[in-house]
Amino acid sequence: MKLLYALGDAVSHLLDGLPITLSQAVNSTDSCQYHSGGHGGIRVVVSSDNVRSLVFEDDPGYIEASVACTGSKPHLLRWPWSKAPQTLSCEDPVVQEKFRCQAPNIDKTDWPVQWLPWLETCRLAPQRILFLGLGGGYYQSYLYNQCPGSTILTVESNPTVVAAARDFFGFEGDVMLSDASTGMKQLLKSGAKFDAVISDMGQRPMETHDLRLAQKLLRPGGTFLLQWCYGGLRKHEMKLDKMMDFFIDVSAAADRDGRCTFYAAEKASEPTETDPAVSEAA
Repeated sequence: MKLLYALGDAVSHLLDGLPITLSQAVNSTDSCQYHSGGHGGIRVVVSSDNVRSLVFEDDPGYIEASVACTGSKPHLLRWPWSKAPQTLSCEDPVVQEKFRCQAPNIDKTDWPVQWLPWLETCRLAPQRILFLGLGGGYYQSYLYNQCPGSTILTVESNPTVVAAARDFFGFEGDVMLSDASTGMKQLLKSGAKFDAVISDMGQRPMETHDLRLAQKLLRPGGTFLLQWCYGGLRKHEMKLDKMMDFFIDVSAAADRDGRCTFYAAEKASEPTETDPAVSEAA
């Protein structure tokens, strides 16, 4: 039996060295499951072309994050050809080591068209950027490459999501472990200011008090970007109306399949009216 284990591991190692096109031809999709983090289960799926997807089982049919990694998909052969169990655990050190993303393939990152004007600004001068929500960290990884010298902080409440991003999606950035509202309050108390606040919180909507806090955190003339994929067209329009209470130059555009809407807005350079008190920041 030990000989079979050794043979299986050797074959797996050889498969990892195959050219990408040949490797894909003999490869299949793998996935592992976290035993923590809620959402009815958090799963990482590794496809034959080495794209990693983050899936919440309480949100069937929707991929929370997707990141292409460099190189071909690793091979983890099943019993009796190796010691790998039939059901893989994302917390297993063997699985983490085998499927670790060596580096995100930023060439395949799909940056939203609605956010392109701000991206050009970011490429020209370093920015202080606050993300609300992490997912697989693909936007963050993209900006580290596209906006040299920028500082990026992500507020994320779920430690399992953070672990998944670091273990399987190649994310290496700074994270404040907190829900968005509490994290923004703490940042306001510390006197932090950002050139851009980018919200990508999945199932968690930006409530009115969150928009206030985000507006407070932005420097005058700063940019607010939001992705929202739930509730249908009417709720997307209502969110646009609510943003106009706090920002100027608000615009929105749906993605290719019409499910998600990407919003862009700015904080006024000068106050235009009395700013409502924000008790959350007190």
